[in-house]
Amino acid sequence: MKTALAVSFLALTTVGSLALTRAEEGTVAAQKPDATQKIDVLERDLISTRQKLEEVSAELVETKTLLAKTIGYLEAQSKSAATMKETLDQAETAGFTKGINFESREILLRGWREQLDALQQNVPTPLPPKSEAKPATDKPAR
Repeated sequence: MKTALAVSFLALTTVGSLALTRAEEGTVAAQKPDATQKIDVLERDLISTRQKLEEVSAELVETKTLLAKTIGYLEAQSKSAATMKETLDQAETAGFTKGINFESREILLRGWREQLDALQQNVPTPLPPKSEAKPATDKPAR
């Protein structure tokens, strides 16, 4: 009798644990999204990322255009300053600073030359264009 009771207890325990395991598997399977749902989420994410990339690319093109125009403007200012400096030298040689109150004219020329020197310093130049992107290799990154 003790043996029959032990076998019955063992059988009930085994059946109970199997039932509990299958119930847990059903719950986990119900919680996992299927592959089509995952693909849909990934496709939406990919479309969103492409749109953001296109927006950033357009903004980059606009920024590069503005930078090129700004650098062109600054280069023109620097050249103009050099030309004006030569003009001031010619005016001084021709006698601009001679006569009544010549010191005020010398001060004016000195200040003007300092301003023109400042306009010609540290003029930014465009960076050289980068070479095309390197072709992808078949070797994985390490």
